[in-house]
Amino acid sequence: MGMVETLTIDGTWEEKAGDPEKVIRSMFTLMTKQKISTVFIESRKPDTLDVISVPDPYDLFKSKDEFKKSMKIARRCLQEAGYTIVEDTEAERMGREPGISAGETEKKKGFFRRLFKD
Repeated sequence: MGMVETLTIDGTWEEKAGDPEKVIRSMFTLMTKQKISTVFIESRKPDTLDVISVPDPYDLFKSKDEFKKSMKIARRCLQEAGYTIVEDTEAERMGREPGISAGETEKKKGFFRRLFKD
């Protein structure tokens, strides 16, 4: 089984609050630099993605609808760019507990999960 790494994103989310396109562009830039090919996304509801872990992800957007819309855009963009999105149920089959989030020290930063194959 591969190992899971948490990738933290330093404080640019707040600056881009309310602009989903800027958030997603920033996300892609970082992912490209880190050469990430597989991303674990925390998915708690159908068609929504929690890719941001801050005190409350909704704080970054004007409304929950805006947050959900931006996460749908992120999902589509990630898939079109060739990233693999691993849902919680699939992650569980791969040996990862569903719903695991970033560690306590990383609560105020964004995160993605990267799977390294042995």
